[in-house]
Amino acid sequence: MWALSIPPLERAFGWAVRRPEYPPFNALDRVMNFPTVSAGLTAHYPCQPMSVGLKEKMRVLVLSSALLLAACGKGAAEREVFFGCEAPGGQFRAEFFREFGGGAAGWQYEAVAVFERGVSSPARILTLKQGYDVNLSWQSATELKVSYPDAARVDHWQSWFGRMADGKVVLEPVPSRQGRFVSRKSGCINAQ
Repeated sequence: MWALSIPPLERAFGWAVRRPEYPPFNALDRVMNFPTVSAGLTAHYPCQPMSVGLKEKMRVLVLSSALLLAACGKGAAEREVFFGCEAPGGQFRAEFFREFGGGAAGWQYEAVAVFERGVSSPARILTLKQGYDVNLSWQSATELKVSYPDAARVDHWQSWFGRMADGKVVLEPVPSRQGRFVSRKSGCINAQ
């Protein structure tokens, strides 16, 4: 029986199978007369894989890790714009929005970005976590004052915007409770 099954194993897996030339170690070896695998190791089991199985296991591990990361990553984000405020002169527009995704165990960030006329990508000037209210106030055509809840976590802040970095951002933390303003409402405020 072993004579029929050994050559296909050698061809399929590259194993070198031989019969032991020494006395068997235990009674089971004596009865079954198992062949051994020679790869620097002497084993008493007929189907001990060598390094080919390790490569296959690594492939499966890498593919499953990639699928897991793709499923849990930040891909397929949705964006909801709460409001936007135009700067005097109309060259810039600031928007307060949230980005979210990931399903039941998802993520959410609140952010402020400034769009410049004629430029395709906005400058993200503020990213918050648990900052649900924001006031945007244009102090001039190139200066934006952003009021945000003091209880929010600021993950990103950029003090400038515009192609020539000629826009200025001023941040103002405002008293809040659980990410919401205590005495204000979110929205645009006209500069006095």
